[in-house]
Amino acid sequence: ADGEGMIVFPNPASDMTNVNITLNGNKKISWNMMNTMGQQVLNGEQVNAASGKNTIAVETTSLADGVYFLNVTAGEKTFTKKVMIKR
Repeated sequence: ADGEGMIVFPNPASDMTNVNITLNGNKKISWNMMNTMGQQVLNGEQVNAASGKNTIAVETTSLADGVYFLNVTAGEKTFTKKVMIKR
């Protein structure tokens, strides 16, 4: 393994979730959130991230309760996690 990975917490989330992404080098990262119909409901600007652990805060107040897929792209790789919104 290359030591890269992503953790999303809290999950289920209500108004905010955090993404911890561990990188093995400096990379540009961006993210989006899709609903179960494959429509993009949120997205984040591309940012430069350093090697090691990076945290992204994702505000989810605008999302209805349900299941979403959070995709984080780091360089050439995309990590996907299922996120539940529950209030």
